[in-house]
Amino acid sequence: MRVLKDLLVCVLVAGAVLPAVAQNQASPKEQQTKPPAAADALEFLGSYSAPNAIMATETGHTSAHPPSPSTDRRLRQIEAGSTILPPWPMDFLWPAKSLQAECSAAGAAEGESLVREVQQAESALNESRFGKAAAIFNEILKERSTCTLAEWNRAVARAYAGFPSALTDLLSTLSNAPEAASGHLLLGLERIAGGDADEARRELLPLLHERAPGLPERDWVWGQAVLAGSSGAPAEARQWLSRLLVLESETPAVWFAMGGVALEEARENSRRLGELAPESIWNRKLESEALAVRYPSLAQRVMAKGATSTSGDAGTVPPASAATQANAKASSADENIPGETENPEVALQKLTAFPDSPEVFYLRARAALRLSQSAYARAALSPTYNAQLRALRALAAEQEHDEAAAIGEYRVGLAENPRSALLHAGLGHLYRARSDLELARVELSEASRLDPSDPVVAFELGDVYLRLTQPNRALELLNRALELDAGLLLARWSRGKAYLALGDTERARADLEAAAPVDTTGDLQFQLARLYQKLGRPDLAQQAQKHSEEQRKTKEGRQ
Repeated sequence: MRVLKDLLVCVLVAGAVLPAVAQNQASPKEQQTKPPAAADALEFLGSYSAPNAIMATETGHTSAHPPSPSTDRRLRQIEAGSTILPPWPMDFLWPAKSLQAECSAAGAAEGESLVREVQQAESALNESRFGKAAAIFNEILKERSTCTLAEWNRAVARAYAGFPSALTDLLSTLSNAPEAASGHLLLGLERIAGGDADEARRELLPLLHERAPGLPERDWVWGQAVLAGSSGAPAEARQWLSRLLVLESETPAVWFAMGGVALEEARENSRRLGELAPESIWNRKLESEALAVRYPSLAQRVMAKGATSTSGDAGTVPPASAATQANAKASSADENIPGETENPEVALQKLTAFPDSPEVFYLRARAALRLSQSAYARAALSPTYNAQLRALRALAAEQEHDEAAAIGEYRVGLAENPRSALLHAGLGHLYRARSDLELARVELSEASRLDPSDPVVAFELGDVYLRLTQPNRALELLNRALELDAGLLLARWSRGKAYLALGDTERARADLEAAAPVDTTGDLQFQLARLYQKLGRPDLAQQAQKHSEEQRKTKEGRQ
């Protein structure tokens, strides 16, 4: 299995390209020929605000279909979504024997059946098939609706599966948790996943200030790391994860979390370097290194420009020596500063004792990047996290408008891990965007089978069936997508079109009106205008038509 050693730089370069496109709104032709702005690589590394994807829809107004959620959202889900909840779901579940004792109303045969079902759910959880585990617990509760212990287990499985209702599920059955402290920890972490940092801190601080009774040490340390990372303190989060790796050195999820935290620490130091000394040789070196893998000539120009600038701390550097100095301490004034050959985690610890300077910020960023790269490589030994890293590379290629590279990453990843719902979903997404509908149907169907809890997959598969002129099948999937995530307005747009195809104009109107905020192309408003005419509302049709034309003119003005 090939180690994804270039992942970090690949993601950095992806971030270097698209912000310039998003800001300048260049034409497609210009996007292919215009080189990326050098400063964007540093901006991406330093602050990481991945750009909103520029999503194109078909241009037929009435035939236009909703786009997918932005690449930014999908990146964030992969990079952070799997590193919020502790990677030991069994720490939070009632064991099979407890459920048997509490929930078996009949004889021994029923009790044994219950144990088998719970064991199947536990196996699914251990294999990271969280949606499958949630479905098993749901089936258990159909037969035993008063089994409160199974209700808690189902809530835990739904939280790990990423159900939009997970927070509500945990709250409603929190009193049934095996340990109060563990239950509140899971609830607080779920609040972080949902973006409610203030309430999460109120939930977590009493548990984490000193380890609460009944809370396993590994979960306590994990909670400390997540809270620090979500509070904008990646160095503190790294230190907690280092402590956790003493306990859990063979857990890929901890290495994956370390990779993300170290990358965030690199971004922070890069951002501070850019603010303190944007024209220094240290800043230019970091910019050039972020571009060097795919844009070597541009990286050389960045360093050449830096050679003409006075850094104030390192002087000028001839362009010819830039490559050799990129991995050396160069003109360091302090020989005790750790260099590139030292263990990156040890180097980071040492560098915290040095006063801030352009050189120290550079070295901290470099050490953090090396730590992130090695941590991600350790995580990639697990098929699950190897698939996630493949998906990150594919999304980076998508952001560079390189569909062939993205498809290649998905296919290689699926050859390594054919049961990855994430990779099937990503490949299906690309096929749908290219209007390769039958290929999209195959990949998205497999993703849905492997992870029935993903609302975006249900939406995209439903939209594919709609475009294959199967509105009844589409409607079933779009309803499921909205049951899983009522706020997925793109699914309402597609469902509105399904209702139109089935002749249900009132429901179509309700869905299209509700979905209007997600469209900026004018296509949805045009569809509404046609529908209002059909319903005998020329006043609303005229308003929608005007809005559609305004949106299209705005879009054309940006191109």
